[in-house]
Amino acid sequence: MKQQVTRDITLNFDLSEYLIAHPEVFQRYSEENFVIFEENNNALNKRTETLLARLLKRGEGVVRATRKNTKYNKWVFEVAHNGEI
Repeated sequence: MKQQVTRDITLNFDLSEYLIAHPEVFQRYSEENFVIFEENNNALNKRTETLLARLLKRGEGVVRATRKNTKYNKWVFEVAHNGEI
C-alpha cells in the first residue's frame, strides 16, 4: 500500500510539473477534474476508472491524463463528453 501511495504522489507531482511547464494545457482544461492513469499500471488504472465513473455520474467535467512511458510524449489528455471518453 505504501508503495502505491508513493507512486500516486509521484504521478500527481509529475502532472503538476507538466502543467506548470505547459500553461496552455492547463488553461485548456482549467475547468475540468484531472484523473490520472499510467500506461501499463493496471492496479492504478482499475482504481482510477472507479473515480472517473463517479465523477462522470455526478456530471462533472473530467480529463483523463495518461502518463506514457516515452521520452517525448509524457502525457496524453482525453476529455469526457456526455459521460464518455
